[in-house]
Amino acid sequence: MWKKTVGEPKGETHLLLEGHKPRIYRSRRFYLKRTLKWAGLFLTFILTLFLAGGFIWLKAKESQMAMPDVEQCLDPVKRGRPVNTLILGIDRGSADSVEIRGRSDIMMILGISGDGKKASVISIPRDSRVRIPGRSGMHKINAAHAYGGPALSISTLKALTGLKIHHFLVIDFAGFKKIVDAVGGVRMYIEKEINDKYAGYVPAGDQVLDGDTALALVRARHDPRAVPGGDFDRMEHQREFLKAMLRTVENQRNPLKIKRIIDAIASSMKTDLSFFDMFSIGRRINGAGVEMMTAPGKAKVIGSAWYFIIDELGLEEILKPFQEVSQSASGSETYEKIESRKGIRVFVLNGTKVPGLASRVAERLKEKGYNVLGRGNAKSPYYRTVIYFSGSQGYMARMLAEDLSAVTPKCERHDRIAESFGADVVVVLGNDIGAKERY
Repeated sequence: MWKKTVGEPKGETHLLLEGHKPRIYRSRRFYLKRTLKWAGLFLTFILTLFLAGGFIWLKAKESQMAMPDVEQCLDPVKRGRPVNTLILGIDRGSADSVEIRGRSDIMMILGISGDGKKASVISIPRDSRVRIPGRSGMHKINAAHAYGGPALSISTLKALTGLKIHHFLVIDFAGFKKIVDAVGGVRMYIEKEINDKYAGYVPAGDQVLDGDTALALVRARHDPRAVPGGDFDRMEHQREFLKAMLRTVENQRNPLKIKRIIDAIASSMKTDLSFFDMFSIGRRINGAGVEMMTAPGKAKVIGSAWYFIIDELGLEEILKPFQEVSQSASGSETYEKIESRKGIRVFVLNGTKVPGLASRVAERLKEKGYNVLGRGNAKSPYYRTVIYFSGSQGYMARMLAEDLSAVTPKCERHDRIAESFGADVVVVLGNDIGAKERY
């Protein structure tokens, strides 16, 4: 007979016990742990599928926005160097039957300096008088897109500013309205009521702008009471709206609304940027210390047409932090670069009052390996050094511009000038280089 003891199991205890715990308690814990383990693995699997699906979906959306032919015109991004993004807003309503691509009504450069400490949004007036590569005569810069799309706009801006362009973003006004509506409207304070007979009506006060009203704001320039500065006030409105819209997008938390915004962006924009890149740039524009500027210059009527004449020296001063200065890490140049200079035929002209400047620059270029055909004086004075090139010799002009490192020359295609001197490139020295002691 076994004596009944309180708390002890009946039967053969050495068969029922494992260690110091009853087997029945171990089994419950074991099954619970196993269930939780498999549930965790299942949830991890589902989350991985969700993230992978989201990544593939985003990449598919990004592919909708790609323009490979335009991306070939962009400069590669280099670590520690400035990064410049061209933003174009296209007004297809202003295009005639020939200009089916539309003119660029908005042109902005977002520049970030190489050290990342300085960022600026610089507006280029749409009526700026420039040379467009491949076209004779002078044109308004907004016509570059109508003639050759974003690629020609990039080439024109490079020739005007001497900047390298690393990214681009293009949106037409129909797509602009679609994105604003997908966001749910953009809240802004409008100081004065706008009633533009061409652009539309925008009420004053604290407003949530829908697509149509937002478009009226960024286009308005014909209301002398509300937009007395015309294009200058309009560009200010464009920059203010850009910041307000970026704030609105950044504050979105609703997944369904975020999906609608991404859908609207993918169907309305053309860019080489990823969504992550756009988000990073947007946060940078919205951050503190970002300068909002307009290219300096003045309006002028030429041949019954209204133009904006850019102050090139003033613009160059603004753009200095965003210029890429090429430097050799070792201080010595590669054999390939020296050899490539030998095939470049150069003619040097002095556009300043500094005597002997063309001869001194020509000798320096000879030392670097260029085939200098001759030198002379320009027929008129030049304030800024210009390098004229023929045909597809733009890369030659850019190489020579890098070698004139004391200044940032303007590179411009002009077949007639280059051919008249029998050269690939013609350098006309301006006061910017004439003032340098080293020359």
